[in-house]
Amino acid sequence: MTTRSDETTRGECKRFFEPLRIGSYGSDYAETVIEIAWLLMGEGFPIIEDIDGAENDHDLSECLKIYFAEFLLDLDQRLQVSMKRLSNHSLPVALEYGTFAIAKMSGEEFSGMLELASGCTPRETQRKLRLIWQRLLSDFPIALPDPMQAENQGAVLRAIRQWSKWCEAAGIDPSFLIPLMKAV
Repeated sequence: MTTRSDETTRGECKRFFEPLRIGSYGSDYAETVIEIAWLLMGEGFPIIEDIDGAENDHDLSECLKIYFAEFLLDLDQRLQVSMKRLSNHSLPVALEYGTFAIAKMSGEEFSGMLELASGCTPRETQRKLRLIWQRLLSDFPIALPDPMQAENQGAVLRAIRQWSKWCEAAGIDPSFLIPLMKAV
């Protein structure tokens, strides 16, 4: 059964990563796609695994919902090349002004999509964030393996090799990934 909340989430998520489809296709584009891909794999999948593990803990589930929102905002700011990055805790700014790059949403739409103001059960939170996560992955321009699964380690290495080739073809020094890899 599809609920109104599911329909809203699907509608809002349809706009994820639009800048990666219509943006320039030069070296900035390649670097942005690779940077976002690394963050989705290195930080996004672990957040979702933590959310799955918090299915019986309301307080932890609420904290992880906010952490996931801040993760999405980090991606949003990275996609806005012309904008200076705010702090990692830019949730109040996003709730006031919305998001601009990962998806064009008002602060109210962003909060509603994640149900930040609602007191969802941990299981509802898990279901909602999993739906958003799956939509994020399906809208991303390249397929990403889940690095949290042991059987995907070969696929992760192949992805990194492929990204290195893309960097070389675009004339980008792939060392921009080193700080991101160290941070994970």
